Amino acid sequence: MPQELKQMHSTNLALLLAEQSMPAIQFWKYELCEESINDALAFLGITVDFEGKLGRRTKWQQFDVAQLMLDINKTDATMQIQKKAENKNIKDDSQLNVDHDDESIILEQPALNLEEQDAAPDLTKLRAEDLSTEQKIVICAYINYLFKSLPHKDESTFERIRPYTDACLKAGTNFLVNSKLLMQRSKNEILRYKHMERSLAQMQELIDQFRDQKTLGAAKLEYTFAIGYPMSWGIKLELAKNYETVGIHMSAYELVKSVGLDEQAVKYLFLAGRQTQAIELADELVKDEGEVKNFNIMCLLGEMKRDHTWFQKAWDESDGKCAKAMRNLGRYYFFENMYEKSAECYELSLKLNKLYPESWFTMGCSYMKYGNYKRAIYSFANAVSIDERQQTAWANLANCYMAEKRHFEAVSCCE
Repeated sequence: MPQELKQMHSTNLALLLAEQSMPAIQFWKYELCEESINDALAFLGITVDFEGKLGRRTKWQQFDVAQLMLDINKTDATMQIQKKAENKNIKDDSQLNVDHDDESIILEQPALNLEEQDAAPDLTKLRAEDLSTEQKIVICAYINYLFKSLPHKDESTFERIRPYTDACLKAGTNFLVNSKLLMQRSKNEILRYKHMERSLAQMQELIDQFRDQKTLGAAKLEYTFAIGYPMSWGIKLELAKNYETVGIHMSAYELVKSVGLDEQAVKYLFLAGRQTQAIELADELVKDEGEVKNFNIMCLLGEMKRDHTWFQKAWDESDGKCAKAMRNLGRYYFFENMYEKSAECYELSLKLNKLYPESWFTMGCSYMKYGNYKRAIYSFANAVSIDERQQTAWANLANCYMAEKRHFEAVSCCE
């Protein structure tokens, strides 16, 4: 670590590390992201882990079962006292929180067993209510890491993220930090049937309060870079994605149309079953764009009409600058069993933008199909260098090494 960073205040350094974790996880640098978050927690004097406590999750539950809770331990007692004192001056923004409907059987927080509540306090632990704003920001960064690194639509993912959001939302904090935590909780709950309604209502509440005049601008801007909160159109896009997840495509269309996201608007209109209207809207957008054209809409037209000539048209009219056109054309040729053409298209696409591990993977499969194992090895190696958790790419890379009689490298890939 550079000497200049060592001389910074521990709190500022922790925020800087939290900010560093965001681009790291965005570009699949899992180890760097996790290392940054762990260092930030160390600078703030805490460690975070899980623990089990007896309690109940629903209103009519008759017996206690183990509940996954957050175990926060102090590593620097002096720092925690200072943070706790600072926390008293933070405005309570808990009014942003949307509770479950009265008819819901789900409790807002797990109700712990009386013996667990009456247990003697452990001086080495920090209560969730006493977490400082900076500590919550770092935990927010870790939640982002979990969303990116854990499998989607998995029950264990929900259970692992829930204790973090529950703990950080127990007490009010900075306006922007609180909003980010509520957004993360909403994203985590959208696939849960009993939480779905609250998840959608919570995102709508965040949109409605975005221009709230009661909160000072300084409170919204103080942690802007460390927390990575989206702009107003970004929140609407997140809600539109949630609507897409549960199949409410027309509401998603209305949202993205209101903020001028034409490409997404065409997509959601098509998914809503209004294919003719979607194609007409896309045609109008292509005609009205004049000199500055959105070539991605041409690609959408090709997908909706199932006409691959639109991909070639987008590529030609963009003077070879629309990478998406070649990706789509490469995928079309791949499923038509025209593997050499598919590989050529992906080569052209990846010359423009190399940060697409899925494209490297499909190009490698195309090369495998017609026996060019050297180029396949090159393609799969690039895929795993971008995202090291591409398990299928590692397996295919091992198969290519076996075909080339390079057994040592094949075993290394399997490990």
